[in-house]
Amino acid sequence: MAILNAVFAPLLSRSHPIKLGTIVLAGNQLKFAMPSGDSYSYRGQLILQFVPVGGTITAQTYNVQASLDGGVTYNTVPTTPAQPIDGNAAPLFRVDMSGLGAINCQLNNATFTLGTGTGVDVWATCG
Repeated sequence: MAILNAVFAPLLSRSHPIKLGTIVLAGNQLKFAMPSGDSYSYRGQLILQFVPVGGTITAQTYNVQASLDGGVTYNTVPTTPAQPIDGNAAPLFRVDMSGLGAINCQLNNATFTLGTGTGVDVWATCG
């Protein structure tokens, strides 16, 4: 599992979902790495799942960001539908990461308001 706001970036692999971590505050970031583009099993797709912990989450939005300079600068990956991702409306979300293999990425929590829950577990895999 990734550590919030950490430098460590676990490498995603196809068909092996991992828990990136638990979002508990607005502004939390979860780091991860996409596999190499030449991997036989990587098709450029990132799949995210947002699972509320202990109740409901009133609002949660996220941006998937990528870094080409080794994690110094992160920019939002263009997606369709456009980001930010609404974790309540789309608890399972696919992002096309074609051409962005073997790089550092992060899920940046843009807005976050707790309801009766204590956080959101974020799971990820790629395909």
